[in-house]
Amino acid sequence: MATTRRHGAFGQFIKDRTLNGFVANLKTFKDQILPETFVAFQKWIALKLYGMIMQKTPVDKGTLRGSWTISIGSQDTAPANKTTSAKQGQGLTASEKGVLDAALTQMANAKLGQIIWINNAMPYVLRIEFGGHSSVKAPAGMLQISINEMRSFLATSKSEFVTLHRQGAI
Repeated sequence: MATTRRHGAFGQFIKDRTLNGFVANLKTFKDQILPETFVAFQKWIALKLYGMIMQKTPVDKGTLRGSWTISIGSQDTAPANKTTSAKQGQGLTASEKGVLDAALTQMANAKLGQIIWINNAMPYVLRIEFGGHSSVKAPAGMLQISINEMRSFLATSKSEFVTLHRQGAI
């Protein structure tokens, strides 16, 4: 008590400065860091999902797999009509990595709340995905499987995080 009386307003300033500074730092974190982190996480999910879909897309002439696009904010509905030299289940080819690099460049300006579109405007993509027209190479489609795999991965990651957090490891 004697210290408070002796330092008076200075002691109150230190208390307010510390508490208000902490609150201000939390607000800055919330307003700047969390949105940036969320956008980065959203980009990571989109790129991972893009790669999963590409690898599951059946390849005959390579047009369907070569026509996947990524766009920010609005859906790219123009058929890409590109081809790929990839084989079924193969990782990304050089040209596909080029599409991915272009998407990364476009994503640099992504903002919180914007939608990242993964699109294929080839007219027969729905027949392959839902109509069973690729009963050998993609009998269960490519999108549905990739999305379910991503859901499973995220659910597992969330469960792992919760477990580690409860154990005090995080």
